[in-house]
Amino acid sequence: MLKIKDILKLRDGLELILKREITSEEFKGLYEPDSKRIIIFYSNIKNKKDMDLTLLHEFVHARDHICYSNIRYISDIGNYEKSTEKEAIKTYIKKPHILRLIKDIYNIKYNL
Repeated sequence: MLKIKDILKLRDGLELILKREITSEEFKGLYEPDSKRIIIFYSNIKNKKDMDLTLLHEFVHARDHICYSNIRYISDIGNYEKSTEKEAIKTYIKKPHILRLIKDIYNIKYNL
C-alpha cells in the first residue's frame, strides 16, 4: 500500500496533469518515467471513485519508479498492472487519508 512517506517523497519533482481533452486512447491515466509526470484523462473517467482509483494507481507507478527505481525492468507488464491495481484498491479502502493527502498536495478538486 502507498504510505505517507512515499507521497511526501514524490511531491518534489513529480508533476500531475489533469487533461480534459477527449483522447482516442482508452487510458484513464499514465505515468511517464522520463518526465516524472502523471497524466489523468478526465474524458475516460467514469465517476469519482474511478478518478480516485486512477490517481492512486498512477501514484503507485510513480512510487515504484522514483522510490524503488524498478519500473523500467518489468518483464511481465500484465502482472505488474494487476498488482498495481490491487495496491491502489487496497490503499483506497484501508488508507483513505493517502488519497486526501495527494489531493491536498496537488490541490485537486473534481466533481464527477
